[in-house]
Amino acid sequence: RGTWTQLPNMPTPRRDFGAAAFRGKVVLCGGCDRLVGEEASLNRTLARSVDAFCPTSHAWEPLPLLMEERAEPAACNWKSTLYVCGGSVPVSGRIHRSIEVYEPSSRAWSIFGSMREPRNFLGAVAVGGQLYLMGGFRYIGKGEAWASAESMDLASGESRSIAPMSVCR
Repeated sequence: RGTWTQLPNMPTPRRDFGAAAFRGKVVLCGGCDRLVGEEASLNRTLARSVDAFCPTSHAWEPLPLLMEERAEPAACNWKSTLYVCGGSVPVSGRIHRSIEVYEPSSRAWSIFGSMREPRNFLGAVAVGGQLYLMGGFRYIGKGEAWASAESMDLASGESRSIAPMSVCR
């Protein structure tokens, strides 16, 4: 208790990924191996990859690839369903509005819906059947952070703007 333990390395080094607790595992979604825009050695498959770490077996396992390349996304879990939100396409720098959802029963990703605004480096959490999306950036390299926030009903997919944060983040 109170000490760090060395665990197995990730299957592939990555940065700028989304992470969530999902079905008793730690899941890493997307990311990149270089700064966004450094195309020469960018691992584009990594930006679609999903790896799950099991804390009891101390083993990593791959999950099916995301539908789209995503660096800097947010990830969260609601009722054993994994959501990966926003992020950017590493080579082009395009910011996503889309949200992907993973259903473990089908072992497949699908597009769940779209955020009101494209965001990367955002925060996401699911509470009470609502997906809350807040902050992040609207452009790569311009440093324009969002103060805005939105919620999406996970049953209907309906989204709405909610009160903005007091500070851009």
